Amino acid sequence: MGADGGLKFKQSDVFKDKTPETKTLASVHAAELRARRCALSNEPLQEPICCDKAGRLYNYEAVLEALLSHTVPPPLAPWLCSRADVLTLDPTLAPPHNGPGEGPFPLVCPLTGSSVGAGGSFVAIKPCGHVVRADRWTGMTCPLCDADGTAVRLLQNKPVAPRRVAKVKGRVKRV
Repeated sequence: MGADGGLKFKQSDVFKDKTPETKTLASVHAAELRARRCALSNEPLQEPICCDKAGRLYNYEAVLEALLSHTVPPPLAPWLCSRADVLTLDPTLAPPHNGPGEGPFPLVCPLTGSSVGAGGSFVAIKPCGHVVRADRWTGMTCPLCDADGTAVRLLQNKPVAPRRVAKVKGRVKRV
């Protein structure tokens, strides 16, 4: 199946029936909201900030209020059972914004200066709570305080695997 005598294409290359997926404006806007607002109360993020194992960001006060009053929404219930399920973050905050709109993203990587939510992936290091870009995480120690730990990926764009949700629900039932 030659096109001009010199190049030979596969039939699957000539007749592509799948179009590449593109990000829609709505998905970009939703990702920006996840980086600016508490996943529980939908209020703007304020210190102290915490995250769960799925990478959602919360205001720590909203988490404590929901846990004490037993009003955690059902979609978040497998991830927020007790205070031990959240990691309190020690973030580097962006400078205050005085202009119109919501302003910059509240969290900034201290090593690169890039904002969380402005693209790229970020991790929160457990147990110290520092937030850095994923490409700066070596997998062994925190680049800021040299503490040994593990990482929690923040603001995951893809949903959490159903297998992992079932595993967490099973753990909740045992407790």
